[in-house]
Amino acid sequence: MLPTIVVRDGTVLDGRGSPPRKADVAISGDTIVEVGTIGAVPGAIDIDARGCMVAPGFVNVLSHSYLTLQQDPRGLSDLYQGVTTQVFGEGVSLGPVTGSMTPAMLGLGAIPTGVQSHWPRLHDFLESLETNGVGFNVASFVGAANLRMVVAGVDNRLLSEQELAEACALLDEELENGALGVGSALIYPPGSYADSGELRAFSQVLARHDAVHICHLRSEGQRFLESIEELVDIARTTGARGEIYHLKVAGKSHWHKMSEALQLVESAREDGV
Repeated sequence: MLPTIVVRDGTVLDGRGSPPRKADVAISGDTIVEVGTIGAVPGAIDIDARGCMVAPGFVNVLSHSYLTLQQDPRGLSDLYQGVTTQVFGEGVSLGPVTGSMTPAMLGLGAIPTGVQSHWPRLHDFLESLETNGVGFNVASFVGAANLRMVVAGVDNRLLSEQELAEACALLDEELENGALGVGSALIYPPGSYADSGELRAFSQVLARHDAVHICHLRSEGQRFLESIEELVDIARTTGARGEIYHLKVAGKSHWHKMSEALQLVESAREDGV
C-alpha cells in the first residue's frame, strides 16, 4: 500500500507511553502504514513537521459539541487543536428523549435553525452524525438525567421501583447499541434528585456491559470528599468502574481537601475501582 502522505522529520509521540522520537509517518488513505525513516515516495504529499510534535488525535472526553457539529461537522476549533474524537453525555444527552421527557426539559436554551436537540434514542443521534458526515470519531454516555426524566420528568423525588426498572431497561438498550456508559451530573437538577440507590441500579446494568459511570460529583465544596466516597462506593459494590468528570474543589476554605481526594482516587484505582 503506497503512502499518499508522508509527515517528515517530526517528533513522534505514539500514544503508548513510549519516549518521543524523531521519525517520519506515512499515511495511505485513512491508515498509518509506516513510522520510521521513509525515503522518497513518488506522488505522495510531503508535510514538513520539523519542530512539531506528531501524535495520534486527542480525545475530548467532555465535549459539548453535539449541537455545533450539526451546524458545521468539521468542528475546526477542536480539529485545529488536534482533537479527533468527541465524547458527549455529561449529565444529559441528545437521546433518549421520550416518555415524560420533552425537548424543553433538556435546558439547552435557544436551538439554532437546522439543529435537532432531541432524539428517541442516543444511537439515533450518533448515527445521524455519521450518516450526514462528521470530521471526528464520536461517542457518548447516556445522560443519567435522561433516564430519570423519561420516567419522572423533573419531579424532585425518588423513583418508584417500576420507574427505576423502566429506566434501567432503557439504559440496557442504549448500551447494547454502543453507549459508553452513564454520565451523571449530581450537582445540577434533576441529576441532584437521584439518590445513591438510583445510581447503584444504573451501575448494576453498566457492570453487565463492562461500561463506565462517569460523574460530575454531587459537591465540589463542603461535601467534596463525601461525594468522591459515594462514587467509589457505588463502583465498589456494583463492579461498574467509576470516573470523575472534574476533579476540582471550590472555595479556598476547602482547598486542603484535594490531597485527601487524590489519596481516595489512588486507593480506588489500586483496587481496580
